[in-house]
Amino acid sequence: MKPVIGLITIGQSPRDDITTDLSEIWQERIEIMEIGALDDLTEEEIIELKPDKKETLLVSRLRNGLSVELAEERLNPLLVEKIRILENQVQLIFLMCTGEFTGLNAKVPLIQPDPILRNTVKGLLQADQTLGIMVPEKEQVSNMERIWSKYVDNNIVVEFGSPYGELSLIKEGALKLKEKGAQLIVLDCMGYNKVMKGVVSSITEKPVILPRTLVARIIQELVNF
Repeated sequence: MKPVIGLITIGQSPRDDITTDLSEIWQERIEIMEIGALDDLTEEEIIELKPDKKETLLVSRLRNGLSVELAEERLNPLLVEKIRILENQVQLIFLMCTGEFTGLNAKVPLIQPDPILRNTVKGLLQADQTLGIMVPEKEQVSNMERIWSKYVDNNIVVEFGSPYGELSLIKEGALKLKEKGAQLIVLDCMGYNKVMKGVVSSITEKPVILPRTLVARIIQELVNF
């Protein structure tokens, strides 16, 4: 019997744009159950989740393919609800967001990319290297500098390029990261895919970390398939 892995997006399911890359790693050796924090919400309820100036902005995708801005602080109750639905049906849950969530737990292993990503970068960076971060929206830049500075003492440069928009924006962001001397680059959103990673890597000529595939390979180790 194949292991069953639960996937939770902070947007709406299904997220075929993410599972394509995951399936290349996992192939047909697992069964996936997808669920989205916004699946049961109306358009009006989703609009109410847009962050104010004091809240942390996260970006995800709706079922119609459009991107949506969400307040990280208001997502916890929705995520808890989805975890409760999945935890009795799966062997492991993958929260598909790089945001900093607290107070989440499950009866099965709950994999949150945030600590995996931060500690991986901390282990790879040398003391004199500049860390480059790409985020989906311009409004996230200053906050992302603050967040990453909690984990590394290195110089940090942040640029934006939406994974849900034109590829040209990602190319522009990559060029700016190169100009600013980034030596290790993180695409800090689960929306970025392997094609986008390739574009950024080609432009910057530096190592690029893609969260979705990083976590997928760790899950492969845990599930042992």
